[in-house]
Amino acid sequence: MHHSLSEDLSWCVCAGRAVFLDMPRNCYFCLADADDAAFRRWAAGEPVEPVPAALQRLVERGVLVRSEKTAGTLPAYVEPATRDLAVEGAGGARMSAALRAALDQMRIQWMLRRHPIAAIVRRHHGPVAGWSGPGEALAEARRIAGVLATTALLLGKADRCLPRALVARALCARRGLASMLVFGVRMEPFAAHCWVQWGDAVIVGDLEQSRMFTPILALP
Repeated sequence: MHHSLSEDLSWCVCAGRAVFLDMPRNCYFCLADADDAAFRRWAAGEPVEPVPAALQRLVERGVLVRSEKTAGTLPAYVEPATRDLAVEGAGGARMSAALRAALDQMRIQWMLRRHPIAAIVRRHHGPVAGWSGPGEALAEARRIAGVLATTALLLGKADRCLPRALVARALCARRGLASMLVFGVRMEPFAAHCWVQWGDAVIVGDLEQSRMFTPILALP
């Protein structure tokens, strides 16, 4: 009997244990100590003892599914950011662009109260075309960061990381920037955060705050 990770899940190791994100169900969870140890051994390709009982519990929990072959799975990983483009782009946003972004953010907040997060995340993403040169792309990334910094002055940013990130990701896709929507977690107490990263730079989500979280899912 072989197993693979459920396609609905992403995971990371945070504070010494596996943490899972089930995006379709909009929930984070951890496993009991024995199951946590069994999962991490399985993920690393190591023997799981006792195999039938431990793996069966993970299947019943919805973490693993039976498959034709067994393969370990790596936790989520994102290259740590070193720059905050909201700082570099501060003061460079046109008010008209900021107002449009603020309206988009309010619309997304309304949608998030009525629809599954997974559906909203998929909807606010489109094809990305390349830029002619890195200087042009950097200038555009700074402009987008400046727009979102201005919307924070209009709407605030406390407890609004997801709608702000979705607006930023949509702007990046529209402007041809291949950005990454990153979800992260921390423990004791548990908290979640999301940000948009372009290469080694955070466009929205605060560099210093993002460093406090372990990435659990990264969506290009």
